[in-house]
Amino acid sequence: MKIMTIEEKSYQLTSTWGYEVADRNFNVDSSKINARFPHGLGQITRPGGSTPTKPKDLAKFCNQIQKYFMENTRLQIPVMFHKESCSGAMFEGTTNFPQAIGVASTFNSNLCEKMADVIGKELHSIGSNETLAPLLDVCREPR
Repeated sequence: MKIMTIEEKSYQLTSTWGYEVADRNFNVDSSKINARFPHGLGQITRPGGSTPTKPKDLAKFCNQIQKYFMENTRLQIPVMFHKESCSGAMFEGTTNFPQAIGVASTFNSNLCEKMADVIGKELHSIGSNETLAPLLDVCREPR
């Protein structure tokens, strides 16, 4: 942290959609990155929700982004990729699960853990290292 400039710290707090740093074929567009994120980038929001959905293409896209920021920024800080996964990873070929309230109604914590493990493995396969999912469902009336 001590060697980071204020700009580098600020840019680590930023996020953008994948399509905003891609060309029409979903390859990294260095001119877009240079114009918007000259000091790095914190995270890409929902690759697969805003970019190609085939796992092979999505992994290639994420790898291109990582390579760009690792090779073209002073501190070589990798980008985080976050996804939504309320009912599973959101790209082709992944497993679709019930929403959190449906899983909670099973009262089966082992089943929930297995589901989370599958989602984690599917997200990891494309380089995603953060996911958003509900943590608590509050029920005021059990009907």
